[in-house]
Amino acid sequence: MSKKLLLATYRLSNSHSRKFQYASKIMDSKSRYLLPIVVFTLARFAMVLVSMGSSGRGLADLFYPSWGSSAFYDALLAAAGYGSNTVAYWTIMPSFPSLLHLILIPLLGFGKADIIEVFRSAWMVAVIVSWVLATVAVPIFQSIAEQVMSRVEAMNCALIMFFFPEVFVFSSLGFSSAFFLLLELAAWILLTNKAYVGWIVAACLFSLTELCGVAISIMFVAEMVHLRMSRKLIYSFIPLAAFLSWLGYVQGVSGNWMNVFGTGPYLVEYFSVLLGFTSLSVSSGQVYFDPIISSAVLCFLMIVGFLAFRVYRANCVMGSYAISLVVACAILVPAGVLPRLLSLIFPVWLNLRIRSPFLTLALMFFFFLMSLLLWNGLIVGYFG
Repeated sequence: MSKKLLLATYRLSNSHSRKFQYASKIMDSKSRYLLPIVVFTLARFAMVLVSMGSSGRGLADLFYPSWGSSAFYDALLAAAGYGSNTVAYWTIMPSFPSLLHLILIPLLGFGKADIIEVFRSAWMVAVIVSWVLATVAVPIFQSIAEQVMSRVEAMNCALIMFFFPEVFVFSSLGFSSAFFLLLELAAWILLTNKAYVGWIVAACLFSLTELCGVAISIMFVAEMVHLRMSRKLIYSFIPLAAFLSWLGYVQGVSGNWMNVFGTGPYLVEYFSVLLGFTSLSVSSGQVYFDPIISSAVLCFLMIVGFLAFRVYRANCVMGSYAISLVVACAILVPAGVLPRLLSLIFPVWLNLRIRSPFLTLALMFFFFLMSLLLWNGLIVGYFG
């Protein structure tokens, strides 16, 4: 009996040993970057199937941008082009729509297709581009995370970040989120590798993707101060100059550079509503002024700000950039867009140090359910 027990124990330990060796082999190879991509991609397809079943909508309707959302105007501007009377284009940052416009030119041949046909093609291209860019961003973020934590923790961190509802959904529905995140990650990689010309290109595009993108100049300033290379500080003004040039363009075409901020409610109005000085009706596109939801958005802003300060204690350069981007979001970004952009500040996610696969799976499942609610809300035009 004792021999059988010893033999069973030996076989069990040998089995665990082989599994551990196999897992270690995966984590030591480049294939460790493939696993989060596969899981993320499968989750997106699962989201599509579940949404089709729960909403009763067709495949095209799941990705069609709700009227008035930023994805809607990006696609419309990509179809109509700058200078068109179809849309008040000066309220839309030019980087992502210009990318879509360039892709559409060889596909359709502008001037030969109807504007409605071009618009439909534009939002389809926006969705495909977003899927591709978000997929590329996953291993890049994972590689950055591995610089400050173990490989297992970095993989779990990447999975949790990209399953977070605001990241998962908005990078799947043709919004500029995936482009914004990829440029942010690319800028950091290029800066740490001292590829300053590449950083300038990425930073200029970043500053022209969202209003808060101008904060990327602080990333370069902090790095140069840290390295004591003050002569190169002049490069940090180039993204700022790109941003100011856009304001100058808006001034020229609309007569007021403040038009770049559009009509969306900002944080100042936000506090005014919460404190009872003013009141705004809850309607499509202004759902964030519901007292419960608006308070949750402010709490989210405070949490992200706290996490940014925590990053500063570990890495002053990365932390300085994260803090500056949080401040820029609070000042320059409409209140309804805050959750989407705050979720894309990649340094704050580096606070996650989770080794447990069970906790990671539980968070992924919970975020998947929340993403389903957000996705369906965007389809019917309740958010966005």
